[in-house]
Amino acid sequence: MKILHSVQFLTTLFLVILVSFILFTPSEVFASTTKVGLLTTENFAVLSGSGITNTGATTITGDIGSSPTSTETGFGSVTIINGVNHTSADPNDAVTVTAKTDLVTAYNDASGRPTTATVATELGGSTLTDGVYDSASGTFGITGTLTLDAQGNSDAVFIFKTSTGTPSSGSTFITAGSSKVVLINGAQACNVFWQVSSSATLGTSTSLAGTILALTSITDDGSSTINGRLLARNGAVTLNNTTIAKSTCAATTSSNSSSPSSSLPSASICIDTAPSNSPDLFQIDRAGSKATLFFTPVNDHLSYYYVAYGLTPVDERFGVTFQAVLSSGVVNYTIIDLNPNTTYYFKVRGGSGCAPGGWSNNKESNSKNPMLPNTGHGSSEDLIHTIQRWFSNL
Repeated sequence: MKILHSVQFLTTLFLVILVSFILFTPSEVFASTTKVGLLTTENFAVLSGSGITNTGATTITGDIGSSPTSTETGFGSVTIINGVNHTSADPNDAVTVTAKTDLVTAYNDASGRPTTATVATELGGSTLTDGVYDSASGTFGITGTLTLDAQGNSDAVFIFKTSTGTPSSGSTFITAGSSKVVLINGAQACNVFWQVSSSATLGTSTSLAGTILALTSITDDGSSTINGRLLARNGAVTLNNTTIAKSTCAATTSSNSSSPSSSLPSASICIDTAPSNSPDLFQIDRAGSKATLFFTPVNDHLSYYYVAYGLTPVDERFGVTFQAVLSSGVVNYTIIDLNPNTTYYFKVRGGSGCAPGGWSNNKESNSKNPMLPNTGHGSSEDLIHTIQRWFSNL
Protein backbone atom coordinates (compact mmCIF):
# COMPACT_ATOMS: atom_id res chain seq x y z
CA MET A 1 0.00 0.00 0.00
CA LYS A 2 2.83 2.39 0.91
CA ILE A 3 4.50 1.66 -2.42
CA LEU A 4 1.23 2.41 -4.25
CA HIS A 5 0.86 5.75 -2.47
CA SER A 6 4.48 6.60 -3.23
CA VAL A 7 3.96 5.90 -6.93
CA GLN A 8 0.79 8.02 -6.92
CA PHE A 9 2.60 10.87 -5.17
CA LEU A 10 5.53 10.80 -7.62
CA THR A 11 3.13 10.69 -10.56
CA THR A 12 1.26 13.71 -9.21
CA LEU A 13 4.50 15.59 -8.59
CA PHE A 14 5.65 14.90 -12.15
CA LEU A 15 2.37 16.24 -13.56
CA VAL A 16 2.56 19.40 -11.46
CA ILE A 17 6.15 20.03 -12.63
CA LEU A 18 5.14 19.39 -16.24
CA VAL A 19 2.19 21.80 -16.02
CA SER A 20 4.39 24.45 -14.40
CA PHE A 21 6.90 24.10 -17.23
CA ILE A 22 4.18 24.50 -19.86
CA LEU A 23 2.59 27.47 -18.14
CA PHE A 24 5.63 29.45 -17.13
CA THR A 25 8.47 28.62 -19.52
CA PRO A 26 9.21 31.68 -21.71
CA SER A 27 7.45 31.42 -25.05
CA GLU A 28 10.64 31.71 -27.05
CA VAL A 29 11.38 28.10 -26.10
CA PHE A 30 8.49 27.00 -28.30
CA ALA A 31 9.17 29.29 -31.25
CA SER A 32 11.37 27.33 -33.64
CA THR A 33 10.86 29.12 -36.97
CA THR A 34 13.90 31.09 -38.11
CA LYS A 35 13.80 34.37 -39.98
CA VAL A 36 14.21 34.49 -43.77
CA GLY A 37 17.62 35.92 -44.67
CA LEU A 38 17.00 39.05 -46.75
CA LEU A 39 20.70 39.98 -47.05
CA THR A 40 21.07 43.34 -48.85
CA THR A 41 17.39 43.46 -49.84
CA GLU A 42 16.71 44.37 -46.21
CA ASN A 43 17.62 47.98 -47.09
CA PHE A 44 14.92 48.16 -49.79
CA ALA A 45 11.28 49.07 -49.35
CA VAL A 46 10.54 48.51 -53.05
CA LEU A 47 12.57 46.32 -55.41
CA SER A 48 11.45 45.27 -58.88
CA GLY A 49 12.57 43.37 -61.94
CA SER A 50 10.52 45.20 -64.58
CA GLY A 51 10.11 48.77 -63.42
CA ILE A 52 8.00 50.67 -60.89
CA THR A 53 4.80 52.55 -61.72
CA ASN A 54 3.17 55.04 -59.36
CA THR A 55 -0.08 56.97 -59.24
CA GLY A 56 -0.84 59.67 -56.67
CA ALA A 57 0.91 60.69 -53.46
CA THR A 58 3.03 57.72 -52.39
CA THR A 59 5.42 57.72 -49.42
CA ILE A 60 8.29 55.24 -49.30
CA THR A 61 10.61 54.78 -46.32
CA GLY A 62 13.65 52.85 -47.50
CA ASP A 63 15.61 52.25 -50.70
CA ILE A 64 14.09 51.82 -54.17
CA GLY A 65 15.48 49.93 -57.13
CA SER A 66 14.59 48.05 -60.30
CA SER A 67 16.76 45.76 -62.43
CA PRO A 68 17.21 44.75 -65.19
CA THR A 69 14.35 47.03 -66.36
CA SER A 70 14.93 50.35 -64.62
CA THR A 71 11.85 52.28 -65.75
CA GLU A 72 10.08 54.52 -63.23
CA THR A 73 6.75 56.19 -63.95
CA GLY A 74 4.85 58.77 -61.89
CA PHE A 75 7.62 59.43 -59.37
CA GLY A 76 7.03 63.18 -59.34
CA SER A 77 4.50 62.62 -56.53
CA VAL A 78 6.60 60.09 -54.56
CA THR A 79 8.15 61.10 -51.24
CA ILE A 80 11.21 59.09 -50.20
CA ILE A 81 12.19 59.06 -46.52
CA ASN A 82 15.51 57.70 -45.21
CA GLY A 83 16.17 55.95 -48.48
CA VAL A 84 17.93 56.11 -51.84
CA ASN A 85 16.30 55.87 -55.25
CA HIS A 86 18.96 53.77 -56.94
CA THR A 87 17.07 53.65 -60.21
CA SER A 88 16.97 57.43 -60.50
CA ALA A 89 20.61 58.05 -59.65
CA ASP A 90 22.22 55.18 -61.58
CA PRO A 91 19.97 52.61 -63.27
CA ASN A 92 21.14 49.05 -62.62
CA ASP A 93 23.79 50.20 -60.17
CA ALA A 94 25.81 47.60 -58.26
CA VAL A 95 23.66 47.94 -55.14
CA THR A 96 20.47 47.12 -57.02
CA VAL A 97 22.02 44.26 -59.00
CA THR A 98 23.36 42.71 -55.80
CA ALA A 99 19.99 43.14 -54.09
CA LYS A 100 18.24 41.37 -56.99
CA THR A 101 20.61 38.43 -56.61
CA ASP A 102 19.97 38.37 -52.86
CA LEU A 103 16.22 38.50 -53.55
CA VAL A 104 16.47 35.19 -55.43
CA THR A 105 18.30 33.70 -52.43
CA ALA A 106 15.68 35.01 -49.99
CA TYR A 107 12.80 33.80 -52.17
CA ASN A 108 14.29 30.30 -52.39
CA ASP A 109 14.92 30.32 -48.63
CA ALA A 110 11.25 31.03 -47.91
CA SER A 111 9.99 28.66 -50.61
CA GLY A 112 12.12 25.79 -49.32
CA ARG A 113 11.04 25.98 -45.70
CA PRO A 114 9.28 22.83 -44.40
CA THR A 115 5.61 23.52 -43.74
CA THR A 116 4.49 23.34 -40.12
CA ALA A 117 0.76 23.68 -40.85
CA THR A 118 -1.60 23.68 -43.83
CA VAL A 119 -4.36 26.23 -43.32
CA ALA A 120 -7.36 27.54 -45.22
CA THR A 121 -6.81 29.70 -48.29
CA GLU A 122 -8.83 32.47 -46.62
CA LEU A 123 -6.76 33.85 -43.75
CA GLY A 124 -9.20 36.56 -42.70
CA GLY A 125 -10.76 35.96 -39.29
CA SER A 126 -7.99 33.63 -38.11
CA THR A 127 -5.29 33.96 -35.46
CA LEU A 128 -1.96 32.23 -36.13
CA THR A 129 1.22 31.76 -34.11
CA ASP A 130 4.88 31.22 -35.05
CA GLY A 131 5.19 28.83 -38.01
CA VAL A 132 5.47 28.14 -41.74
CA TYR A 133 2.09 27.98 -43.45
CA ASP A 134 0.75 26.84 -46.79
CA SER A 135 -2.74 26.03 -48.09
CA ALA A 136 -4.24 23.08 -49.96
CA SER A 137 -5.10 25.37 -52.88
CA GLY A 138 -1.60 26.81 -53.08
CA THR A 139 -2.93 30.37 -52.73
CA PHE A 140 -3.77 32.81 -49.93
CA GLY A 141 -6.31 35.58 -49.48
CA ILE A 142 -7.22 37.96 -46.69
CA THR A 143 -10.72 39.32 -46.29
CA GLY A 144 -11.07 41.17 -43.02
CA THR A 145 -8.43 40.75 -40.31
CA LEU A 146 -5.61 38.23 -39.95
CA THR A 147 -4.10 38.27 -36.45
CA LEU A 148 -0.53 37.11 -35.87
CA ASP A 149 0.16 36.28 -32.23
CA ALA A 150 3.78 36.10 -31.06
CA GLN A 151 2.68 34.87 -27.60
CA GLY A 152 5.11 37.21 -25.90
CA ASN A 153 8.11 36.25 -28.06
CA SER A 154 9.27 39.14 -30.24
CA ASP A 155 11.42 36.69 -32.27
CA ALA A 156 8.38 34.70 -33.47
CA VAL A 157 8.49 34.24 -37.26
CA PHE A 158 5.53 33.83 -39.62
CA ILE A 159 6.12 32.53 -43.17
CA PHE A 160 3.31 32.09 -45.72
CA LYS A 161 4.11 30.06 -48.84
CA THR A 162 2.08 29.79 -52.02
CA SER A 163 2.50 26.75 -54.24
CA THR A 164 5.32 26.65 -56.77
CA GLY A 165 3.00 24.52 -58.90
CA THR A 166 0.42 27.30 -59.24
CA PRO A 167 0.19 28.73 -62.78
CA SER A 168 2.16 31.99 -63.09
CA SER A 169 -0.80 33.86 -64.59
CA GLY A 170 -2.94 35.73 -62.07
CA SER A 171 -2.27 36.33 -58.40
CA THR A 172 -1.65 33.74 -55.71
CA PHE A 173 -1.89 36.27 -52.87
CA ILE A 174 -4.87 38.64 -52.86
CA THR A 175 -6.27 40.87 -50.15
CA ALA A 176 -9.75 42.33 -50.20
CA GLY A 177 -10.34 46.03 -49.71
CA SER A 178 -9.72 47.32 -46.15
CA SER A 179 -8.22 44.01 -45.04
CA LYS A 180 -5.47 44.12 -42.46
CA VAL A 181 -2.82 42.10 -40.68
CA VAL A 182 -2.79 42.77 -36.94
CA LEU A 183 0.26 41.98 -34.80
CA ILE A 184 -0.25 41.15 -31.12
CA ASN A 185 1.74 40.03 -28.09
CA GLY A 186 5.12 41.12 -29.43
CA ALA A 187 4.76 40.10 -33.09
CA GLN A 188 6.91 42.20 -35.42
CA ALA A 189 6.39 42.99 -39.10
CA CYS A 190 10.09 42.35 -39.73
CA ASN A 191 9.46 38.67 -38.96
CA VAL A 192 6.53 38.19 -41.37
CA PHE A 193 7.19 36.89 -44.90
CA TRP A 194 4.87 36.28 -47.87
CA GLN A 195 6.45 34.01 -50.50
CA VAL A 196 4.28 34.40 -53.61
CA SER A 197 4.84 32.02 -56.53
CA SER A 198 3.30 34.37 -59.09
CA SER A 199 1.87 37.81 -58.29
CA ALA A 200 0.40 39.64 -55.30
CA THR A 201 -2.52 42.07 -55.37
CA LEU A 202 -3.42 44.31 -52.44
CA GLY A 203 -7.01 45.53 -52.38
CA THR A 204 -7.81 49.17 -51.74
CA SER A 205 -6.82 50.42 -48.27
CA THR A 206 -5.16 47.17 -47.24
CA SER A 207 -2.97 47.36 -44.13
CA LEU A 208 -0.29 44.70 -44.56
CA ALA A 209 2.50 43.66 -42.25
CA GLY A 210 5.47 41.78 -43.66
CA THR A 211 7.75 41.41 -46.66
CA ILE A 212 6.27 40.19 -49.95
CA LEU A 213 8.69 38.06 -51.97
CA ALA A 214 6.93 37.70 -55.32
CA LEU A 215 8.18 35.74 -58.31
CA THR A 216 6.35 38.03 -60.73
CA SER A 217 4.60 41.30 -59.87
CA ILE A 218 3.06 43.22 -56.96
CA THR A 219 0.14 45.63 -57.33
CA ASP A 220 -1.51 48.00 -54.86
CA ASP A 221 -5.04 48.83 -55.98
CA GLY A 222 -4.84 52.05 -53.97
CA SER A 223 -4.18 53.65 -50.58
CA SER A 224 -2.63 50.60 -48.94
CA THR A 225 -0.13 50.80 -46.07
CA ILE A 226 2.67 48.29 -45.84
CA ASN A 227 4.92 47.80 -42.84
CA GLY A 228 7.49 45.68 -44.64
CA ARG A 229 8.70 45.45 -48.22
CA LEU A 230 7.45 44.92 -51.77
CA LEU A 231 10.06 42.78 -53.55
CA ALA A 232 9.26 41.48 -57.06
CA ARG A 233 11.84 39.23 -58.74
CA ASN A 234 10.80 39.38 -62.40
CA GLY A 235 7.74 41.61 -62.77
CA ALA A 236 6.80 45.20 -61.99
CA VAL A 237 5.68 46.90 -58.80
CA THR A 238 2.61 49.13 -59.14
CA LEU A 239 1.96 51.75 -56.45
CA ASN A 240 -1.13 53.91 -56.00
CA ASN A 241 -1.22 56.42 -53.13
CA THR A 242 0.75 53.80 -51.22
CA THR A 243 2.46 54.23 -47.86
CA ILE A 244 5.27 51.76 -47.32
CA ALA A 245 8.00 51.64 -44.68
CA LYS A 246 10.61 48.91 -44.54
CA SER A 247 10.13 47.04 -41.29
CA THR A 248 12.89 47.03 -38.68
CA CYS A 249 13.17 44.56 -35.82
CA ALA A 250 13.46 45.94 -32.32
CA ALA A 251 16.58 44.75 -30.52
CA THR A 252 15.97 41.80 -28.20
CA THR A 253 18.00 40.30 -25.39
CA SER A 254 18.03 36.84 -23.87
CA SER A 255 15.94 36.23 -20.76
CA ASN A 256 17.78 33.02 -19.84
CA SER A 257 20.67 34.70 -18.04
CA SER A 258 20.54 36.63 -14.78
CA SER A 259 23.68 38.62 -15.56
CA PRO A 260 25.03 40.49 -18.60
CA SER A 261 26.99 38.36 -21.06
CA SER A 262 29.19 39.16 -24.02
CA SER A 263 27.29 36.49 -25.96
CA LEU A 264 24.08 38.53 -25.88
CA PRO A 265 23.16 40.23 -29.15
CA SER A 266 24.14 43.88 -29.28
CA ALA A 267 21.44 46.49 -29.78
CA SER A 268 20.99 47.69 -33.34
CA ILE A 269 21.57 51.38 -34.08
CA CYS A 270 18.38 53.26 -34.89
CA ILE A 271 18.78 56.14 -37.35
CA ASP A 272 15.09 57.09 -37.38
CA THR A 273 13.74 60.16 -35.56
CA ALA A 274 10.98 59.77 -32.99
CA PRO A 275 7.88 62.02 -33.03
CA SER A 276 8.42 65.21 -31.02
CA ASN A 277 5.03 65.11 -29.26
CA SER A 278 2.68 62.56 -27.71
CA PRO A 279 -0.97 62.01 -28.67
CA ASP A 280 -3.80 63.10 -26.38
CA LEU A 281 -6.24 60.19 -25.95
CA PHE A 282 -9.42 62.11 -25.12
CA GLN A 283 -12.30 59.76 -25.93
CA ILE A 284 -13.13 56.04 -26.10
CA ASP A 285 -16.47 54.76 -27.39
CA ARG A 286 -17.35 51.20 -26.34
CA ALA A 287 -19.87 49.11 -28.24
CA GLY A 288 -20.02 45.42 -27.44
CA SER A 289 -16.66 43.85 -28.20
CA LYS A 290 -15.29 46.99 -29.86
CA ALA A 291 -13.65 50.15 -28.57
CA THR A 292 -13.02 53.16 -30.81
CA LEU A 293 -10.21 55.44 -29.63
CA PHE A 294 -10.06 59.13 -30.52
CA PHE A 295 -6.79 61.00 -30.09
CA THR A 296 -4.84 63.98 -31.38
CA PRO A 297 -2.11 63.24 -33.94
CA VAL A 298 1.64 63.54 -33.58
CA ASN A 299 3.16 66.48 -35.42
CA ASP A 300 6.11 64.91 -37.21
CA HIS A 301 8.19 61.80 -37.93
CA LEU A 302 5.33 59.31 -38.17
CA SER A 303 5.00 55.93 -39.87
CA TYR A 304 2.71 54.11 -37.40
CA TYR A 305 0.66 54.29 -34.20
CA TYR A 306 0.79 51.67 -31.48
CA VAL A 307 -2.10 51.09 -29.06
CA ALA A 308 -1.33 49.21 -25.84
CA TYR A 309 -4.05 48.06 -23.45
CA GLY A 310 -4.66 45.80 -20.50
CA LEU A 311 -6.66 45.26 -17.34
CA THR A 312 -4.81 47.77 -15.13
CA PRO A 313 -3.23 51.18 -15.81
CA VAL A 314 0.22 49.55 -16.03
CA ASP A 315 -0.84 46.42 -17.92
CA GLU A 316 0.32 46.31 -21.58
CA ARG A 317 -0.41 42.65 -22.34
CA PHE A 318 -2.35 43.50 -25.51
CA GLY A 319 -1.31 45.75 -28.37
CA VAL A 320 -1.85 46.57 -32.02
CA THR A 321 0.18 48.54 -34.57
CA PHE A 322 -1.38 50.33 -37.52
CA GLN A 323 0.30 52.31 -40.23
CA ALA A 324 -0.35 56.03 -40.43
CA VAL A 325 0.67 59.25 -42.15
CA LEU A 326 0.85 62.78 -40.80
CA SER A 327 -2.51 64.50 -40.53
CA SER A 328 -3.98 67.55 -38.82
CA GLY A 329 -7.31 66.10 -37.76
CA VAL A 330 -8.39 63.78 -34.98
CA VAL A 331 -7.22 60.18 -35.40
CA ASN A 332 -9.52 57.29 -34.55
CA TYR A 333 -8.91 53.57 -34.45
CA THR A 334 -11.16 50.65 -33.48
CA ILE A 335 -9.97 47.75 -31.34
CA ILE A 336 -11.99 44.54 -31.82
CA ASP A 337 -12.46 41.24 -30.02
CA LEU A 338 -12.69 42.77 -26.55
CA ASN A 339 -14.66 41.20 -23.72
CA PRO A 340 -17.82 43.34 -23.39
CA ASN A 341 -17.85 42.82 -19.60
CA THR A 342 -14.30 43.96 -18.97
CA THR A 343 -12.74 47.27 -17.99
CA TYR A 344 -9.69 48.05 -20.11
CA TYR A 345 -7.01 50.74 -19.88
CA PHE A 346 -5.70 52.18 -23.16
CA LYS A 347 -2.79 54.35 -24.24
CA VAL A 348 -1.29 55.19 -27.63
CA ARG A 349 1.92 56.49 -29.09
CA GLY A 350 3.27 57.29 -32.53
CA GLY A 351 6.52 56.07 -33.98
CA SER A 352 8.79 56.36 -36.97
CA GLY A 353 10.53 53.17 -38.05
CA CYS A 354 12.54 51.94 -35.09
CA ALA A 355 12.01 55.13 -33.05
CA PRO A 356 8.87 55.15 -30.86
CA GLY A 357 7.47 58.39 -29.49
CA GLY A 358 6.10 59.17 -26.05
CA TRP A 359 2.95 57.61 -24.64
CA SER A 360 -0.37 59.42 -24.44
CA ASN A 361 -2.32 59.64 -21.22
CA ASN A 362 -3.74 56.34 -19.94
CA LYS A 363 -7.54 56.26 -20.34
CA GLU A 364 -9.98 53.83 -18.77
CA SER A 365 -12.91 52.31 -20.62
CA ASN A 366 -15.46 51.19 -18.04
CA SER A 367 -17.87 48.29 -18.11
CA LYS A 368 -19.65 46.14 -15.61
CA ASN A 369 -18.55 42.84 -14.07
CA PRO A 370 -14.85 42.97 -14.98
CA MET A 371 -13.40 39.63 -15.99
CA LEU A 372 -10.40 38.39 -17.90
CA PRO A 373 -10.71 38.32 -21.69
CA ASN A 374 -11.39 34.91 -23.14
CA THR A 375 -7.97 33.58 -24.12
CA GLY A 376 -9.30 30.37 -25.60
CA HIS A 377 -7.96 28.13 -22.83
CA GLY A 378 -8.39 27.67 -19.12
CA SER A 379 -6.44 29.77 -16.65
CA SER A 380 -3.56 28.44 -14.60
CA GLU A 381 -5.82 28.61 -11.52
CA ASP A 382 -8.39 26.38 -13.23
CA LEU A 383 -5.68 23.86 -14.07
CA ILE A 384 -4.28 23.86 -10.54
CA HIS A 385 -7.77 23.32 -9.11
CA THR A 386 -8.26 20.42 -11.50
CA ILE A 387 -4.99 18.84 -10.33
CA GLN A 388 -6.00 19.35 -6.70
CA ARG A 389 -9.34 17.63 -7.27
CA TRP A 390 -7.61 14.77 -9.07
CA PHE A 391 -5.09 14.41 -6.26
CA SER A 392 -7.84 14.33 -3.60
CA ASN A 393 -9.46 11.40 -5.39
CA LEU A 394 -6.34 9.22 -5.32
